Amino acid sequence: MQAESIRAARGASLLNHTHANLHLLVVLAGSFCEDGRRHIAGDVRVSPAGYQHFLCFTRDSRCLLLQIEFASAWPTCIERWSVRAPHLRVLAARAAEAIGGQRHSRDAATDFAWRYVVQLQDFWAQCPSPPAWLLELRRCVVENPAAAPSISHLARAAGVSREHLSRTFQRHYRTSISAFVRYRRMVNACQRITTTSWPLAEIAYASGFSDQSHMTRLLAACFHITPGMLRMEHTPRISQRFKTETTPSAISSVAC
Repeated sequence: MQAESIRAARGASLLNHTHANLHLLVVLAGSFCEDGRRHIAGDVRVSPAGYQHFLCFTRDSRCLLLQIEFASAWPTCIERWSVRAPHLRVLAARAAEAIGGQRHSRDAATDFAWRYVVQLQDFWAQCPSPPAWLLELRRCVVENPAAAPSISHLARAAGVSREHLSRTFQRHYRTSISAFVRYRRMVNACQRITTTSWPLAEIAYASGFSDQSHMTRLLAACFHITPGMLRMEHTPRISQRFKTETTPSAISSVAC
């Protein structure tokens, strides 16, 4: 296992950022927004290896990043797992403090981090899983967000009522289905902006926006960057206001 204590300023963003291993991002203070959901202190997000991140920190934040090399005990489906577990935050905070602090040894930091991972796995095992139809709906939106014109259309495709879809999605993902679709359209646009030479107006239309100005307004509001700036910089892009307090080697490798 590798661990990093991270501080990020408000407005810092990660666009098209990936990790080689499954990893956990624990919010100790502050908040960030991803997939239409605001993650606050006490939240932890589990992401599989290779998953692309498009997020923006909405407040000055402090996080603990744990990268796990052997991930057989964690979910392997396409969706990420995110949960609010404030009762475990104290362990994560101790691990983060121990990484760069003088009061604890490297072994103590590893112990705090490992205990957090084990207890989080136990907590995850008790959480209800989304129904199969919801997982499939989410997968379809991620793969083609422009093809989801309305909540009613998505509900009919899933064979459930609009109200049932809205309630179930909110319960499992703690964001609205409309916010999720809007966010995935922005992600889709970012990917096309940085990997194709399509005109921005065509990208806006293909990603489900009404026009280029609509896409520009949402990207600027959500990621603090315009389509033109994003294309010029080329991703992966890591904001200069995002930094780690130590190197990943601050905690010795531990087989999970």
